[in-house]
Amino acid sequence: MEANIILDIIIIILAVIALAGLWKTFEKAGEKGWKGIIPVYNCYVMLRLTKHSGWWIAVFIAPVLLLILVRIIYGGEIPNSTTENPDAFLSTIGILVLLLVLAIMIIQTVVTYEMARSFKKRLSFTFGLIFLPFVFWPLLGFGDARYVGLSDSDCTCSGEGCTCGDKQEASTDKADEEEEKDSAEAFSDFDSGTDEGEGESEDDESNNNEDNKKNEAEHTNGDSQKDSDQG
Repeated sequence: MEANIILDIIIIILAVIALAGLWKTFEKAGEKGWKGIIPVYNCYVMLRLTKHSGWWIAVFIAPVLLLILVRIIYGGEIPNSTTENPDAFLSTIGILVLLLVLAIMIIQTVVTYEMARSFKKRLSFTFGLIFLPFVFWPLLGFGDARYVGLSDSDCTCSGEGCTCGDKQEASTDKADEEEEKDSAEAFSDFDSGTDEGEGESEDDESNNNEDNKKNEAEHTNGDSQKDSDQG
C-alpha cells in the first residue's frame, strides 16, 4: 500500500516536471505557457507551430466520438470479449481503435520530431522527448535552446543535427557585416575629410602668415624710404 502511494507521488512529480518543461518550451515558441499543459490542445498548438493543418487533431477526437457511437449502437453498453457476441465487438470497434491509436502515435511522433527541429535539435533528442519527457522537455524549456521555427524548406536535419533557420541567420549576419563595413567606411571618410580640413586650415594660416610678413616688410621698407627722403 505504501509502495503504491510512493509510486503515485513519484509519477505526479515527474508529470509536473514534464509539464513545467512544456510550459517553458511553449513560451520560447511565442505561445502562452498554459497552452502546453492542456492535453490535445497542446498538440493542436504544436501542429500550428510546425506548419501542419489543425485538422490533424480530429484523429485525437475520433476515439471519443467512436466510443459515443458504440454506446448508442449497443444501447449504452460497450461490448467486450466476454459478451455473447465478441465478433461484433472486434468487427465494430476493435480494428478502428487500433488504427486510431496507431495514427495518434504517428502524428504525435511527427509533431514532436518537428518541434525538436524547431529548436535545432537532433533526431535522438526527439526520442528523448517521447520516452523521457520529464527529462528532455525541461532541458528544452529551461535550457539555452533557441526557437527558430520551421521556415518553409530551409530546415534540414542530418546526423550532425538540424540546420533549420541557418539561412536566415547567415543573411542576418551578412547584413550586419555589411552595415559595420559601411559604418567603418563612413567613419574613415569622415576622418579623411577632417584631416583634409585641418590641412587646408594649416595652409590658409601659413599663407596668411606669409602675407603678414610681406606686408610688414613692405611697411618697413616704406618707412625707411620715408626717413631717407626726410633726411
